[in-house]
Amino acid sequence: MLKIDVLPYYHPTTVVIIDNDRHFLDSVRLLLGSSLAIMAFTCPHKALQTINQRNRTSLDQRCLSGQSHEGEARLIRLDVAAIEQEIRIVDRFGDIAVVITDFDMPAMNGLKLLSGIKNPRIKKVLLTGVGDERIAVDAFNCGLINRFLRKQDPALSRRLSQVIHELQYEYFSEISCVLQGALQLHAPDFLSDPVFVEHFRALITQRNIVEYYFIEDPAGFLMVDACGQTSRLIVYNAADLERLLFRLRTNNVPDSLLRRIALGKLVPWPRIDSEQEDPEDWIENIYPCERLRGICEYLVAYIQNSPVDIDYDYRLASYDAFLAGLYR
Repeated sequence: MLKIDVLPYYHPTTVVIIDNDRHFLDSVRLLLGSSLAIMAFTCPHKALQTINQRNRTSLDQRCLSGQSHEGEARLIRLDVAAIEQEIRIVDRFGDIAVVITDFDMPAMNGLKLLSGIKNPRIKKVLLTGVGDERIAVDAFNCGLINRFLRKQDPALSRRLSQVIHELQYEYFSEISCVLQGALQLHAPDFLSDPVFVEHFRALITQRNIVEYYFIEDPAGFLMVDACGQTSRLIVYNAADLERLLFRLRTNNVPDSLLRRIALGKLVPWPRIDSEQEDPEDWIENIYPCERLRGICEYLVAYIQNSPVDIDYDYRLASYDAFLAGLYR
């Protein structure tokens, strides 16, 4: 299967850290920064109970459905529209993607704690002392943990930040594996085009985007920053543009706008039709775009503060609102 380099969706998650030393936990939380959702525990039993109580149905299970045909192959139906609906789920950021625990704890050692986690998708990191490294290596080789780090490492905070970032991405890559496979049946080329991937990642950084969700018609992404402000990335390839121009011509779009769209300088959003007879209506739905030349040629438009046809309240459902409640 062709690897899709841009995930179908991504949002911040919660990291759980367990250590019987409260001062160590406070230090780590401070060094990792306030933009990361962290739940810290000194009691491993309480941590394990909290982790195993989180059992929200994941997005891939909610937007995919299947049925057996005459007892044989299973047909998968993908509801793409359900992907962007995730932004209205207030507790989505409470999903636990990564658990980090010290190995040497009096109440329960770290490996026993990690072995007790019921959700197989959660990524596991073991913190070790010098004498515990052999145990950590064996646990890693056996697949019991995903990473291990030495607590005495002077660069621990930097390495922890990097590992958390990597494992959160791996978490979403694996959790959306079936979803990616379903998308492959009709996925647009840009999802795996290195030129688009580079542009997409740069845009995420420049616009401070913390979550994104694949959309179609037109294809692209719904994007959300930490404050909950939404934006939209729209992507047209040559075939999309031809279909768009045909539809616009039948809807009596002014020739001056048609020429600029045909030249790849503008793209419309949302869908415009012949009912918009006032020229101002046309202009309000037209946006400048950028041309990307990769495997194919794409017209890419980034629309700030785009409205969403979803029951969504950024004051309740933004990442900032979640962090404020977590650290209250």
